[in-house]
Amino acid sequence: MADTIRRQILDALGVRAAQVRLPGGTAALNLCYARQTLAAAELPALVITPQEESAERRYGQDLITMPVSVSVAAVLGAFEPLTLAEAILGELRSVFPAPLEGLAEDIRYAEGGVNEWPERQDQAIVVTAVFNIVYSTAANDPFNT
Repeated sequence: MADTIRRQILDALGVRAAQVRLPGGTAALNLCYARQTLAAAELPALVITPQEESAERRYGQDLITMPVSVSVAAVLGAFEPLTLAEAILGELRSVFPAPLEGLAEDIRYAEGGVNEWPERQDQAIVVTAVFNIVYSTAANDPFNT
């Protein structure tokens, strides 16, 4: 069975995740989809979580907006939380909104930041950016445009 357009978009975002760099050039983030909990050994990690989408009919097609949260969980190490968080958010905002040729009509940054700032004893931080991805499919057909 073929993948839906939605799944193809999520896979393309996963490929794009390889471009994300932490301060100091650290790459090779552990890519996860729709995970709520991560073990310390899995860090640094990038988690892509699709959310409920909305749709409207337009000229015989379904015009769909899918919010996707992209979170990076990273060990603080020697970094101050604010310094690391701002660097990660900037990286997410620069890497993810680029067009997905043939898949998405638009990718817009909607919101982001740190939901819970770490305490002094905490060893990791999570930074999230939410993007609204607009794409279309044939009416009632998630597999074709």
